Amino acid sequence: MSNLIISRESLEQDFYKKLDGIGSIYVSPDNAVNIVDAKFGISGITDPGVKLLDSARLLGAHKPINLSGKFRNGFDVPLGDLQQSIHERARAVRFAGASSNTLDASWTDLFDAMRIDLTIKAMAQSTIRQLIYSIQPMPDATPTIKPQELFPYAFEFSQVDGQGQAIPQGVKMGGRYDSIDFNIYATGFTYSLLLSLFDRTFDIQRMNDGVAKAYALKRDDLAMAPILDYAYGGAQQTAAATLSGAKGQELLYLTIRNAIDDLGKRKEPSKEKADEYIQANDLILLCSSWDANHIAPMVTRGLPSVNELVYAPLNSISQIITYGTRTIEFPDKTLTFTGITPATQKAYLIKKNNLMTIPVKRGLTMELDAQPNVNTLAKEQRAWYFCESIFNLGIASYIQEITLPTWS
Repeated sequence: MSNLIISRESLEQDFYKKLDGIGSIYVSPDNAVNIVDAKFGISGITDPGVKLLDSARLLGAHKPINLSGKFRNGFDVPLGDLQQSIHERARAVRFAGASSNTLDASWTDLFDAMRIDLTIKAMAQSTIRQLIYSIQPMPDATPTIKPQELFPYAFEFSQVDGQGQAIPQGVKMGGRYDSIDFNIYATGFTYSLLLSLFDRTFDIQRMNDGVAKAYALKRDDLAMAPILDYAYGGAQQTAAATLSGAKGQELLYLTIRNAIDDLGKRKEPSKEKADEYIQANDLILLCSSWDANHIAPMVTRGLPSVNELVYAPLNSISQIITYGTRTIEFPDKTLTFTGITPATQKAYLIKKNNLMTIPVKRGLTMELDAQPNVNTLAKEQRAWYFCESIFNLGIASYIQEITLPTWS
């Protein structure tokens, strides 16, 4: 059952188990964090647009990373010709000053350590959106793309006699869909002279923790909010089951089973599949963690009824994903990312499909401006950004909104 229910917390635990296990975790360049020189500037990072991303100069390496449980942060990893960690070098006072124009090998190693540390933090703060959407890296994408760039090609094999007759040709899948714009999402931090003089709480590793948390919560919110906020109606909805004499757990079972049936009665949305119905198997149930803990036994074992009936396991569901509300606290506000709670009495049955894709031009990237600014007394400025879009027309066709009964 533990493998059936998936949450952000369980994915974080799985990451650290793998990290502490035998071998290493391979992180591709698309998934690793990169550090680049200042292009946008902290004050106007979204103004120049997506095209400027392609001109950013990498600081440090741009290559795969192999993570090992031997090192829980990037500043303990031996790097460069010295094969010393940044912590070891800091104790030996090897760093004298930084410049984005003239970087010696030690400073290049420092950027690599930052990259590794932030990659570890970002991977530990996992999202759940990749379990529902397809994630498609598109580092060379233009600011606007067509959905057809995300679709597979279609081919047909036909018998031939090998004497020169025509054969069926592959085609690109099309469709009447609007264009998709990429967006940049960013945050920043200024390391001021005042901070360096008086604030002993400044800690790069804790800063990376905060950035990684915000990065995960924002990406999940971009993907999940459209699902939760969509105006479902008609065949897209399943009402809470009612049955005279039934108790709460039985009503919950019947409601989920009705939702599976309702989704299976819906047709595939494309005209080419006018007589093809959605296959109601290998489904995802999205709900609160409280509901998940009560639904999971029904998926694996079914339900013995109080009326001496036995209900079969709901094995059309292969995963239960929980998505709860999370917050980030600021001195003057609370930033809330709304999830599903028991009070909403909602759950969502999802069939994965090719109409729910997240194209990613840039994953988490740190922009560093290490040049002091005498006008503002800023010693260093950092910005973190990512650039992606979302294609989610599949919400209307492949998701069943469920109203859960009052069953507890």
